[in-house]
Amino acid sequence: MHLDRVKRALHPPSNVTNRLQEKKLTAFLESFEERSLILDLGAGRKKTRADIISIDIYPAPGVTLLGDIHNLPLDSCSIDGVIARGVLEHVRYPDKVINEIFRVLKPGGKVFSSIPFMQGYHPSPGDYHRYTIDGIQLLFSRFSKLECGITRGSASAYVWIAREFFSEILSFNNITLYKILKIIFGWLLQPVKYLDPLTEKHARAHIVASGFTFLGQKPVP
Repeated sequence: MHLDRVKRALHPPSNVTNRLQEKKLTAFLESFEERSLILDLGAGRKKTRADIISIDIYPAPGVTLLGDIHNLPLDSCSIDGVIARGVLEHVRYPDKVINEIFRVLKPGGKVFSSIPFMQGYHPSPGDYHRYTIDGIQLLFSRFSKLECGITRGSASAYVWIAREFFSEILSFNNITLYKILKIIFGWLLQPVKYLDPLTEKHARAHIVASGFTFLGQKPVP
């Protein structure tokens, strides 16, 4: 138990920045009227807000419903908003999940989805997909696009790639040394990710962005 606490204390923060994504999520949530039903897919350990319904395949303190998001246990046209942060890369069939989101949303209901592009492998329990800015818009083509853009920039992408590169090349295939170097470079490279604001508005920032966020609306018949 003591060793686990030490490991957690030494473990570097995330490779990516959350500032812009959290800002956009806050604005998304504030766009709903009081008592709106909002569903958070793959919420896991952290509940976004107390009144939001969260669903995951595994039980956890922040989970309201247990279930497979490929087949949501909810009625059609019953939900006002859906959040899907960092979840679609972990599902086997994202098209099916998108169709389920579309099904459960009321006409005029909105979706907020953040998906990685230039990020390393991070299984939870699997890791299957990455999307360009064109790819994410194609994935949500059934929805009316409200916004689609970078929420984690190329500085975050660099930190993820550089940390892995230096840890691999300097560990000489020694897994123990590799893990130690991941911690060291994780801390050393942390300041770089905060340069995201300098690149995220560049006309070509989407080429090596770390991730994108799509905001869409289910059309009203």
